[in-house]
Amino acid sequence: MSNQKFLIVDDLQLKLPYYLVGVGCHYEQPLKNRVTGIPYFNWIQCEQGNGILEIGEEQYFIKEGQGIFVFPERPVKYYPITDSWLVDWACFQGREVKVLLNNWGIYDCGVYTVKEPELLQKIMRKMLAVTQKEKQQGYLECSLLVYQLLLTLCKNIIPWEKSDADRRRLKPVMTYIKRNYSNIITLQNLADQLGVSPEYICKIFKKHYNKRPMVVVAEYRIAKSKELLVNNPKMTIKDIALQVGYDNFSYFCMIFKKHEGMSPTEYRKLYDILR
Repeated sequence: MSNQKFLIVDDLQLKLPYYLVGVGCHYEQPLKNRVTGIPYFNWIQCEQGNGILEIGEEQYFIKEGQGIFVFPERPVKYYPITDSWLVDWACFQGREVKVLLNNWGIYDCGVYTVKEPELLQKIMRKMLAVTQKEKQQGYLECSLLVYQLLLTLCKNIIPWEKSDADRRRLKPVMTYIKRNYSNIITLQNLADQLGVSPEYICKIFKKHYNKRPMVVVAEYRIAKSKELLVNNPKMTIKDIALQVGYDNFSYFCMIFKKHEGMSPTEYRKLYDILR
C-alpha cells in the first residue's frame, strides 16, 4: 500500500473551511525546488534523518522533532543531507486556514520544533488511512482531521530561533543598547562590544536579525518612547525624545512615524481615547 495519497479536489470541497489536498507518512523526502511555490499549505515533519530548508538567502537545518511550514505561492527549496530523510507531510487549503494560523501568530514559511511529534504523526496517519479507503464523503472526515491537525500544530510547535551560540555572541551588544539607548550610540560603539570592525558587526546583525545594527537600536528606542508616551501623559514629547537618545526633535518624530505609521502626538491621543 502506498505511503502517500493525492486527492482530487472538487467544487464541493472547495467550499469547505478546511480541505485535504494530499498526505504522506514515512515518506522518503527527495529534493524539492518550488521556484514559484505551491497553491496550498504544506506541513512537513521530520521523522528520521536531516534536511535543509532554503527560503530566499536563508538556510535552515532540519532534524528529527522539527517541521517545516510552507505557505502558498512562496518559493522554497528543501532537500536531504543524510542518506535517508523520512518525513510525514500533509497539504491542505481552505478559506479558514490562513485565518486560524494568523490568529496563532503564524504568518509565513518557517521551521518549528514540535513538542509532541507523535500527536501530529497520529493525525497524519489517520488522514492517510481515510484517503486510502476512499469512503463516500470521506472528504468531510478529512476536513475535520485538517482542522484537528492545525489546532494540534498551533499548540505544539515552537518557532525556530537562531543558534544559542549566535545569541550568546550578540548578548553584550544587546545589553549595551538596553543600557545606553538614551545616549549617543555609534556603529563603532556596538562593534567595540565584540572587538570587531563596524563592517563585521553589520554582517552579524544581518545574519541574525536580517536588519542593520542601527535599525535595531532605533526599534528599541521607539519601543521605549511608546512606553513613556502611554505611561507618562504629562511628559512632553520633546523630553521623551531626549530620554530615548534623540536630541533632534524633528528627526525623532520622523523615525517614530516611519516605524508606527503615526506621529508621537497621534499615538498618545490614540491611547488617551482607549483609556
